[in-house]
Amino acid sequence: CSSDLLRIQAFYTLTSSEMISQPELSSETPYTAIGMNVTLSCFCTAGSPPITYTFFKGTECIQSIRMTEENRTAEFSYRINGTNDLGEFKCSASNTNDTTKKYSRGLNFTLLDPVSQPELSSNTSRTDRKST
Repeated sequence: CSSDLLRIQAFYTLTSSEMISQPELSSETPYTAIGMNVTLSCFCTAGSPPITYTFFKGTECIQSIRMTEENRTAEFSYRINGTNDLGEFKCSASNTNDTTKKYSRGLNFTLLDPVSQPELSSNTSRTDRKST
């Protein structure tokens, strides 16, 4: 009787993988500047591990991360070296139960203008006059 229960539990464990939800892509801030690192986080609210998360800039794959633990967020750090490093970022997620990847909504960063060095100038000139 107990061996039958063990076989049923093993069968349930192997076949009960949950399909993934649409991944959510986020960042701590929507702003960036040249020379700054941005961190992208991708997470599925549902889905059995292992889940493979892939990060994209436009249609270019920039990183894939395989998460083997439940309720884990995949994070990717990306350096903004110039304006060509900006664009729409997305992530996809897949696990062994899904035959197709699911994609997040796009995320764009707003480039902040660099603050220039302040300069001190004066429009007034002072001349000393001696009264005679």
